[in-house]
Amino acid sequence: MLSIAFLYKFLRKKIISLSNFLLLIEKKIIFFIYKSFYKQIDSLIIENLSPPQTSSFYLFIFIIILILFEGIFFN
Repeated sequence: MLSIAFLYKFLRKKIISLSNFLLLIEKKIIFFIYKSFYKQIDSLIIENLSPPQTSSFYLFIFIIILILFEGIFFN
């Protein structure tokens, strides 16, 4: 009986640490995606987009980033 309780505690700690590790990886992936979007926005601005297209593109990217971060912080 004692070994079952020990095994349960051990596995519970391992599962919690694994889920924290996976959450960290997910945050890093989303940060990488955010950085790549930022670089694309900079390259598009350098190519002289007209202001209405640029502002709508910023709004689109902003909405995507909000959806991604909502999935991380409000799960």
